[in-house]
Amino acid sequence: MSLRNRLVLSALALIAVVAAVIGTVTTIALHSYLENQLDDQLMTSVRWAERDPSGEAGQELRFVAAPGQPLGTVGGLVAPDGAVPVSAKSTEARGARPGAHLEALSGAQARALGSVERDAAPHTVALPGLGDYRVASARDGSVVLGFPLGGVQDTSGR
Repeated sequence: MSLRNRLVLSALALIAVVAAVIGTVTTIALHSYLENQLDDQLMTSVRWAERDPSGEAGQELRFVAAPGQPLGTVGGLVAPDGAVPVSAKSTEARGARPGAHLEALSGAQARALGSVERDAAPHTVALPGLGDYRVASARDGSVVLGFPLGGVQDTSGR
C-alpha cells in the first residue's frame, strides 16, 4: 500500500472517530438537557400538588391531571407507612368531570411509584406496563408525582 493510500485511510479513520465522539457527546448532552427540563417541570408540579388544598371527595388526585401536565402523568397520595393507597394516571379526557381524566394504577404500578425515595428530588422509576418515569415526592413525602420519560428517550434515542 502506498504512502498516499495510508495517509488517506488514516485521515478517514480519524474523521470517523471524531464524528463518532461528537455524535456521542451531543446525544448525551441532549438527553441531559431534556431530562433536566422535565425535572424542572416535575418539581414545579410537585410544589403545586403540595399546596393544592383539594380535600373534596373524589378530587384527591386532581393534581395528576392538572392543566399543563403531560398526558400519562402518574401520581398518588402516600400513607404514613410509605404505601400509595390512592394513585392514578392521566388519560385523554372522556368527560367534563376532572376524575374523567384519570385511570387507577395497578397494584404493581402503585408499589413501583411508592418505591421512590422521599427526598424531594427526581428519580427514574420503571413502572410495569407504562415504561420509565421521572418521579419525585413532595418535601413532606405526602405526594408522589411522575412524568413519562418516553419523549426524552425518543428524542435522544436512549
